[in-house]
Amino acid sequence: MTMMHCITCICSINCISKPKKIVLKCFRRTKMLHQRKNIKTVQRKMTNKKAAQVKAHPISHQASSQMVVAVQKNRKKNRPLPKRRKKRKVFINSPIKPMKKSIKDTLMKKSLGRIFLIFLLFTTAIYAKQLATYKFFANKKEAVVKEAIEVTLIAHQKNKSKVMFFFATPKKSNDYKAVLLTKEIQDHSYHNTSAVFKYIIFPLKAKKIHIDFDFTIKTATDKGIAFAYVEDHDDSKRIAMEVSHVKIKPLDIRVKKLKHPVDLIGDFKLNSTIDKQSINQYENVNLHYTLLGTGYNDKVTLLKNLKDVNLFSDINNAYIKLTPEGYKIKREYIYALSAKKDFTIPAVTLHAYSPKTEKYYTLTAAQHHIKVTKIDTSKLLDNEEYPQTKELINFDALKQFLIYLIIFITGYLSAQFQSFSFKKDADSTELQEIKKAQTAKELLFILVNIHKEQQFSHEVKMLEEIVYNNAAHNFNKIKTTIIKGLK
Repeated sequence: MTMMHCITCICSINCISKPKKIVLKCFRRTKMLHQRKNIKTVQRKMTNKKAAQVKAHPISHQASSQMVVAVQKNRKKNRPLPKRRKKRKVFINSPIKPMKKSIKDTLMKKSLGRIFLIFLLFTTAIYAKQLATYKFFANKKEAVVKEAIEVTLIAHQKNKSKVMFFFATPKKSNDYKAVLLTKEIQDHSYHNTSAVFKYIIFPLKAKKIHIDFDFTIKTATDKGIAFAYVEDHDDSKRIAMEVSHVKIKPLDIRVKKLKHPVDLIGDFKLNSTIDKQSINQYENVNLHYTLLGTGYNDKVTLLKNLKDVNLFSDINNAYIKLTPEGYKIKREYIYALSAKKDFTIPAVTLHAYSPKTEKYYTLTAAQHHIKVTKIDTSKLLDNEEYPQTKELINFDALKQFLIYLIIFITGYLSAQFQSFSFKKDADSTELQEIKKAQTAKELLFILVNIHKEQQFSHEVKMLEEIVYNNAAHNFNKIKTTIIKGLK
């Protein structure tokens, strides 16, 4: 009893201390139980009611049930079939296979990739702007076709921590022709470089053209440049550089079409000189045209082929130099003409336009009438035969050859006779000395003196034995052997 009393006391104390929480828990549980009971009672009432209706009207209930079944069938036919979910197969101790990517996932990844690319381009553009500042402009916004436009790009280093190099080239286009005028690189101080690029643009089409440039900045550290230059030639490496491409806003130039067709654009002059006005047949007339001025370098033809006239032409470019106004040109057109009868060199006319004065003008060169004098063709022929026909045998040359041969043979024979006579005289003196020798010592001395010791080595050895060892050799026999050998 005491134990039960204690338990009841504790429960009462807890209920008193926290009455709200216990009440809520009990209320929730009781409410859920009541809801379940109500649902079951409603279901029982519905089944009992339906059973009573079937007993009272069995036929009508059957018809209604058939109608309900028909409606349900029609609904099932029209309703799309639900997609069956594939059951996942679970493999024990097997790697998990990747699930198929949904369209949403792929779209999300593509959008994230695009966002990352835009962010990368934006950061590189900001980084390039932090590296250097630039100005990009043209000296005119309107021009005519083939008029010179000076475009300038000035870049100045802003980041002073590295060595910097600038590169600027115009993008290729069919709308204009771009030619480099000047490129100036200046090092103002340590890591403080500026570059000025000047290009001449010649527009080729009458419309609004966009002049776009590729501007690149390359940076390198002092250590990397020093390493590339200090290393040996065989082990040297390229300079490690960071490349940054700067996007430049294109220049818009409005190009106008000329009202009249012209041959030249610019300010030019045309001069002509001719060496003679009358010639003989088969002679030439030399005609020179000189084109001087500044503008677009157009190729023009001054003289075309003339009837019954032989025309030879050549073009000599004395100089072609690019300037801010265009090409400064001095070009010579050289012609040589010949004919059998009189002919006329027509006048030359070139139509031109000057962008400086905005006026049309004409370059002209006067015509020339050339008088040709006929000559007798027989006078042109020479009576002398040149080159002369060669004879089959040239006796003069043969005679001269024989004389040289005789001189050579006589010289050779005389030399041979002289050497033979000298040898004979020399041999006679040697023999005389050997014959006069009375002792072995004298004969040995003569052989050594006339350098015959090698030829008569055996005899020399025998003579040495007689002189130094008192050998019993026959002296006269040795002497006769030597004399026979010398003869």
